[in-house]
This record gives sequence, C-alpha cells and structure tokens, in this order.
Amino acid sequence: MIPTQKILIVLLSYNPETGGLTWKERDRCWFSSERYWRAWNKRFAGRPALNTIDPRGYKVGRILGKGVRTHRVIWKLIHGYDPIEIDHEDGVRSNNHLINLRDVASKENDKNRAMPDSNKSGTVGVRFNRARGKWIAVIGVDYTNRHLGCFDNIADAINARRSAERDFNFHPNHGRAKP
Repeated sequence: MIPTQKILIVLLSYNPETGGLTWKERDRCWFSSERYWRAWNKRFAGRPALNTIDPRGYKVGRILGKGVRTHRVIWKLIHGYDPIEIDHEDGVRSNNHLINLRDVASKENDKNRAMPDSNKSGTVGVRFNRARGKWIAVIGVDYTNRHLGCFDNIADAINARRSAERDFNFHPNHGRAKP
C-alpha cells in the first residue's frame, strides 16, 4: 500500500527532467531515536529513491517498510490518487517520466503491448496458416478475437491488421519491438 500523497510529499522529491525520485531529509519525529534519525539522513537524504530494477523491468523500492513500484508512487505523489493501472507509453517499464505514464483501464493498456516473443510474421495479429496456405489477420478487442480475413500475401494481412488497429484506437506504439 502506498502512503498518502501528504506523506509522500514529506518523504520524496520528484524530478520531471530525470523521471526519478530523491529522498528528502526527514524530521526527528519519523525515528525512534536521535541516532537512527541522524544516521538515516546522513545515508539517504538527497540520494535517489526507489531505484532498484525488478525482474520485470520496473523500478521498485520500499517506503516505510512496504514494497512499492516507483511509477505508482510518482503517480500518487503528483496526482494524489492510486490508479487501477498505469501504462508506460513507450513500453520501457523503468522510464518514469510523467509524460510517459498514463492512467488507463486494462483494455486500453492492452492496446499498447509490445510484440510477443512468439511472433514470427513481424506484425501482431498476423500469422501464416499452413493448412490453408494463407495469411490470417486477427485483432483482439474487448477480450474477443475478431477475424479480419485470410490473405494470399502478407502485405494484405498486415494492411488489414493496421487498419483495424486504427479503427479500434490502438496506441501507435502497439506491436513495437520489446525494449
């Protein structure tokens, strides 16, 4: 659980140029002893905060003993609320510049996915069907796959898929190579 915006403002500074957080110097009231207070401020105040990269590529850290994702802390620090889902528009999970973060529903976030590792055609939603000897184009919208057609050549299948992406308001970055 991320602390309130009021607490975050006391603990952290956000730098919009770097997209990073820095620990602020803390008052004595945050510590059980003067020794811990002085030691903490000497070690952490003014230094980068929540800057560890987890196995999925997100920056993470701990605030008041609780594990948090940095992009969610930044969002709450700036906007004052916990979003259900945050999309990194460029697909780089460690890029926490505010202009790269957007509060979206899961359905909208799905419209900005990277190319799956299993893709062989070079375009999301386009595959070759050996049994038919044709290229198949599909698109997932509202958790339902929609068949876009069978095509003799890959270019026509790609065009059908790109057209459907525009029709269903997919993000321009959808299907990009993984960072």
